[in-house]
Amino acid sequence: MNIIIVSDRSPIDISAALCVLVAQKAFKDAKFHIAIPSEGVAQDEVATEIFKKYSCETYEIPEPGLKVCGRDYRIINKINALRFFYKSGPAVLVDSDYIFIKSICENMFFGRKCAAVPEHGRHLFPWVDLYAKFQLPFPTVKVVLGSGEVSDPWLNAGFVYAENPSLFGQIWYMYALAINDMEEVPERYPYLDQIALPLAMTHLTGKAFSHDCVLSERFNQNLYSWAPDQSYVANGFAVHHHNRVVLLRKYFGSTIIPWIKDGYPEIDYLLEKLTKFSKD
Repeated sequence: MNIIIVSDRSPIDISAALCVLVAQKAFKDAKFHIAIPSEGVAQDEVATEIFKKYSCETYEIPEPGLKVCGRDYRIINKINALRFFYKSGPAVLVDSDYIFIKSICENMFFGRKCAAVPEHGRHLFPWVDLYAKFQLPFPTVKVVLGSGEVSDPWLNAGFVYAENPSLFGQIWYMYALAINDMEEVPERYPYLDQIALPLAMTHLTGKAFSHDCVLSERFNQNLYSWAPDQSYVANGFAVHHHNRVVLLRKYFGSTIIPWIKDGYPEIDYLLEKLTKFSKD
């Protein structure tokens, strides 16, 4: 299974290396493709060595160069990672701050052109106006968010499946640029990628957004500092840890972490480095 991940300035490069390292045991069939911005951002030496040692293919993407609400928007890197993906066949784009704790396979996405997991919390955007602006059919379904709220399609962009990554990336990028110019749309920073995502999916599929584009929360188990017990994350395929190292150690310190360390001792270095950027 092709897995696309961006490696940028720290801690993104460290997180990406952790994702690759854990997958050496937890997701052996993963074929990692590391997208690196062209401006030559310094990469951690250990992270770079991990990419080489474990047969990751690296490729160059343009430097971001996009401003959203007057601020540099490096999140566009992940859309560019899809746009410039160089291989045919499906792929999953994941944020760097993920680890796979179980294997996934292409059959899990059978019949889908693109898909993602609903976001945790609700945000209100002028969805009716946005779909009308782009002459797209309005969704006929709602999604259940991680919080339990019901919403118009609002998706997390940390785990995105695409049957044709390059094509979907081009469409997603087109909508992101168009929405960035729409001052009436709130919270474009930092949510531009997520606002554009369901619109791009509707464009690609050629029909109103449906549950074909919605994945189970098991593909995106978030770790939150405010939640008292998140032991359920072990039931998922992938954990979105947001660099919360204390929580990684809490829930995987006696299972995944020592299992990986037995054969891949670099995990200690990566976790120690990530602790400096931790959101715990």
